[in-house]
Amino acid sequence: MERHSIALIVAVVAALALPGRAHAVGHLVLDISPTRVAAPVSAKASKQERARLKALASWRLHGRVVGRDFYRLGDPEIFGVTLSRSFPAGRGDELHAFRAAPKQTVTFDGQSGRWEARLGNALTLRMEIEATGAQESSDPPLPCLGTFAKVPVTLRGTFVLRTGTKFFRTIRRVTLTGLMTFAPNGLVDCTPVVPTSACGRSTTLSLSHRLSGTSDATLLMSPDENGWTTLSVADRSLLPPDTRGTT
Repeated sequence: MERHSIALIVAVVAALALPGRAHAVGHLVLDISPTRVAAPVSAKASKQERARLKALASWRLHGRVVGRDFYRLGDPEIFGVTLSRSFPAGRGDELHAFRAAPKQTVTFDGQSGRWEARLGNALTLRMEIEATGAQESSDPPLPCLGTFAKVPVTLRGTFVLRTGTKFFRTIRRVTLTGLMTFAPNGLVDCTPVVPTSACGRSTTLSLSHRLSGTSDATLLMSPDENGWTTLSVADRSLLPPDTRGTT
């Protein structure tokens, strides 16, 4: 009996000495930093390929994933990957955006995590997330109240975006950088706040056109704030029904 008691005590002490498993933090926002789309020019590249890579030089890949716990129970993430370029002298921006609504693709515990998804034939990613700096306090994203933190991160693994175009082709990355914002203790309130003042005057013209069973186009125009125009084309045919977004 005495030997069994000693063994039990040693086992309990050893268990208490083991480091505890980190807990996942909530209210995650992953921002992928802009990265160049164009690959280095090979010495064996054809004239046509060199011209394509030169045209790609101004394009950047970036993205954002907003966790599902910002919204109602059972809502999905807001998932977005974007290809963009800016025109000189601030004349405008061109965006090609991939949007989806998966259940959950990002997990993080404050120091490490994963970003993993397969969204139809268009996007496949399996990346490990590691913090690369110290945590800093962050302003809460609207309309949340509570304590938020942010930390720079590096993502390593597989990222494959199949654009289905001859210009962008398939974009592959093994390393990305970004910023993770999160609620370290989970004690936040993201209930929408009712506006206390009237909105300013604005005028917007919206035009929509159905292109096919899974595609449509929307044009938004406004003369306010020096005027702006946005043209969006949505094609949901590449995604599974439960994750279809805008591309």
